[in-house]
Amino acid sequence: ATPPTEASGEAPREPPSAKPVCGLAGCTHPCHVSPDGTSYGFCSQSHAEQARMAKERATRRSLGASMALNAMLVAALGGPTATLRRRAAGALCNGSADGDVLCAAVDAGAVAPLTTLLLSSGSVDVKQHLTLALAHAVRGEWRAVFNVGGFQALLEVLSVGGSEAVQQDVSSCLGELLEDTHQRRALLADMNSVSSIVGLLSSSSLTTQQNAAKALAALSQEAAAREVLYRLGTLSHVIRSLS
Repeated sequence: ATPPTEASGEAPREPPSAKPVCGLAGCTHPCHVSPDGTSYGFCSQSHAEQARMAKERATRRSLGASMALNAMLVAALGGPTATLRRRAAGALCNGSADGDVLCAAVDAGAVAPLTTLLLSSGSVDVKQHLTLALAHAVRGEWRAVFNVGGFQALLEVLSVGGSEAVQQDVSSCLGELLEDTHQRRALLADMNSVSSIVGLLSSSSLTTQQNAAKALAALSQEAAAREVLYRLGTLSHVIRSLS
């Protein structure tokens, strides 16, 4: 037959639209359409349930592989060379951007070896990698790092620099910890720690300044701390920051 042309006066026919196919792998049936015209992603409820279960199984397999990989990376944090330790920290840092991988890293016990290595490493480059990896692992909950390495670990994180968000979170954690009398007295055993917190008052972040001021205000409840702050000339600065 001769195809229709403009001269014949017939309008060109639109090809029939293809119906969406069921989303379950291997099924070729069209998706279910309800009487009111609502279209669904599967041909039936049973196929929708099968697809959901298949996705959950795939997620569990992926998470299991992530946990195994992170267990190896955590073990590598205690490796014999600085290069190996730095690469392991970097790999954990890169992987922790994903929520499931983050959980796997934490479950594999990454926080404790990362913190221990942070305290023992003499390389600024390694410390930067470790701080970034810890920031991804703890997601603002820096008390987990404190529980491993004490105030020294938190102050090491601050000394590396880190992002503004890390500075704010760690300084906030310090303020919360110093509300406790025993923690204040533990910090005062090392006066250099007080100076490190005082240095945060010069931060470019107003939030970090305020957090540091709150921490120092809590610390100033101890007579020994007030003497140190007075000598450093920071009491007035703390008062202004809190007003």
